Amino acid sequence: MPGPSPATNSDINLNTTYAPAFIDRFARLVDQLPVPVWVFYLLLLVAGYLFFGAIRLLTGYQQSQTLTPAPALIWDVSILALHQYLDGYALRALASFNKTLGASDERLAQLGRRLTVLPLRLEVIGAVFWVLLALVLVWVQLGSFLEYFAPWEILISLTSFAIGGAFFVHIIYQLRLVSRIHASAANIDLFDPEPLYSFSRLTMRTAIGFVVLQYLVLLVLPGEIRISTVLIPVVSATGLAVVFFVWPLWGMHRRLVANKERIEGGINALLKQSVDELAPVVRSGVPEDIERLEKSLSALRAGKQAVGDLPTWPWQPRTVRGFATALLLPIFLWLIQELLARVAGF
Repeated sequence: MPGPSPATNSDINLNTTYAPAFIDRFARLVDQLPVPVWVFYLLLLVAGYLFFGAIRLLTGYQQSQTLTPAPALIWDVSILALHQYLDGYALRALASFNKTLGASDERLAQLGRRLTVLPLRLEVIGAVFWVLLALVLVWVQLGSFLEYFAPWEILISLTSFAIGGAFFVHIIYQLRLVSRIHASAANIDLFDPEPLYSFSRLTMRTAIGFVVLQYLVLLVLPGEIRISTVLIPVVSATGLAVVFFVWPLWGMHRRLVANKERIEGGINALLKQSVDELAPVVRSGVPEDIERLEKSLSALRAGKQAVGDLPTWPWQPRTVRGFATALLLPIFLWLIQELLARVAGF
């Protein structure tokens, strides 16, 4: 049974105006700098260490009881850099997918803006929610955390979690729009799947980047606060990574399945017609007619086999292998580390 008729890209309202999120405004400013993006973020990381070091020296907090500046710095700089990278890749994926989408240059530019610019109201909601969640997790582990941190450290940490919340909402917003763009594609061709793979590379990078962020922070945090503040989010992030990778592509998968069933249905109808002709042709005993029918049946069976082999997931096998490796390798290495530590008696 064929699937529902596809929507058109006009179903995505591109005329809505909204205030852009601060995380996106910052990214656009970085885009305009006369230095490569990676150079800017490297300099930002170095400047952050110098800044935090100066504050610790001036306030007498040369040695914090729990945290060093590293977690906040790695978290903030990594998030901003990853956000910028994913936005750039999203635009490239959209351009590649446009062979299937069929949007004009103007509409493609509008879609690109929607895909890479989060509304400010959603950023505020995400930032507030993430900060409140962080406060609860820290409180569960440490109780009153005021005795552990200097006031400026608390402020920096809250800012870091706000940036994390904004980034998380940006991911949800972007991947949801990917799903809607998939739904609006009008020129799906099972025999030309390369454009259909475009956004799977984005969802894979988003999922892996989200998990890597958590691991980076976990590596620099002291053990006494890992369990509630980071370890639990890391475990959750692994599950979310799978969702981030598959969820935006699910709708396209269903459309590909429907198209495949439609093509197979047409071949089955021709096969039935040929089978219905089989008995009369054999009884006629005309060699030319029998040979013609045999060739038709053989061609139809070969066509059905070829269609049956067509993939219905909008990703390449190597994309899935790369995603699984990136997701499971850190866990495997951690298990090896723990095993060696136990054997060594640490």
